Amino acid sequence: MSPARRKTPSAFEFEALVAQRYATLSPAHRKVADYLLSDGRRAALVPAADVAKDLALSEATVVRFAQALGLAGYPQLRDRLRERFLVTATSLDRLAASAEERGGGRNGVLERVLAEDADAVLGTLAQIPRDTFAAVVEAIVSARRTYVVGFRGSAGLALVLGMGLRIFLPETRVIAVNVGDTAEELLSLRRGDLLIVISVLRYSGQTLEILRYAHDAKARTVAITDSPISPVARLADLVLLTRGTSPRTMASYAAIASVASALTEAVAARRGSNAGRSLRDAESLWDRFRVHAREPR
Repeated sequence: MSPARRKTPSAFEFEALVAQRYATLSPAHRKVADYLLSDGRRAALVPAADVAKDLALSEATVVRFAQALGLAGYPQLRDRLRERFLVTATSLDRLAASAEERGGGRNGVLERVLAEDADAVLGTLAQIPRDTFAAVVEAIVSARRTYVVGFRGSAGLALVLGMGLRIFLPETRVIAVNVGDTAEELLSLRRGDLLIVISVLRYSGQTLEILRYAHDAKARTVAITDSPISPVARLADLVLLTRGTSPRTMASYAAIASVASALTEAVAARRGSNAGRSLRDAESLWDRFRVHAREPR
């Protein structure tokens, strides 16, 4: 296809497009990019002048940012943002109306939060390239040893992913809670190993330093994160991008949890008959050590 006929980037390609050109953007254009990635809902509804006012920039700077991405202008950029949030807005509007019928206010929190999480999962499904997901699965099953890293809010997710992978790949290590042991855990990290980091806004400095160390050690790296321009995304060999939700008291990890589950299932499928044997062995040990409570007879 000739450049003149090249398809305009779709809503779900927008973040990847920004990531590709982020390093070449001016400081002002990076400021616009960061704003759109973090608060795209508002930008999808207001003119360039309002975005410029929010950022204390000129309207011309915002328009030139759209052109720097290869778009005709800000209206075309806004169209892409509107497409990106159309499904979410529609479903949330429906559930808001439903909550209103049930009494509104605080009574609608359950519907709203679960709807946002569901939309985040579906948005993540739409934006993860299948070949990238397959490459991550292949990297996991072919690694000498896999390390899964996550701190603070991501620690629980790292434990879930690490425990799932460890059933099928015993050489899986999890670095999530006891930070004091991190150095010792990483002593044997080298070429042939895989490091998976989970990090979302606000990004962990410890996770970033571990990622740099893995890069120096020639290990392969995977980042599960929420932005193509997050610090971990810029350093990792492979990136799985997940969608968050609108700002709320506690960050949503629903999409990352689903990706972790999908990776575990894909690794099990990739292991074939070995996965069945691993599960039987695990069940035998769980039973012997009474890991799970026994149901009353």
